[in-house]
Amino acid sequence: MKKAILAAFITVSVLLSFTACDNVQPESSVSSAETTLDMEQAMKDLDKYCSGHPVCMRLDSDEYPEQNIIYDFTGDGYDDLVTGFQYGSGIVRVAVVLYDVANQVFYPVGNGYDSYKIVSFEDGILTVEEYVYPDQYTMGTVEFKDNEFVFVANSRRGVN
Repeated sequence: MKKAILAAFITVSVLLSFTACDNVQPESSVSSAETTLDMEQAMKDLDKYCSGHPVCMRLDSDEYPEQNIIYDFTGDGYDDLVTGFQYGSGIVRVAVVLYDVANQVFYPVGNGYDSYKIVSFEDGILTVEEYVYPDQYTMGTVEFKDNEFVFVANSRRGVN
């Protein structure tokens, strides 16, 4: 039993090291309209959304506060919330989700089979890395288009 707990702890530690963001700069929401939206409640809503996935862990914390990005991604004049989380039992995935706080709608990136890691957020551009099993990595951006939060690929690289 101790070995199983230790193995689970090591697995989570390794996965967290893979999901750490590189060069993420917090961005102010100057471009967003002043709102009275309750971001603390929005965080709780995201926790509830995350709990709908097996063995889910949100990636926002004191260690990685940049995982909560507040910005008007939907263009409706209200701040939205983007965060990363990992989930899965057996095959662990890293996901990015946009929460439209004003309309209380979640927009996940991707198809649920691939992983997406937030790399940076600068000047309103969210850069992520897509990982497709077994060894394909693609850098790109994530944009809100046609009521979807979509990944737009820039470059691919395989691992040898």
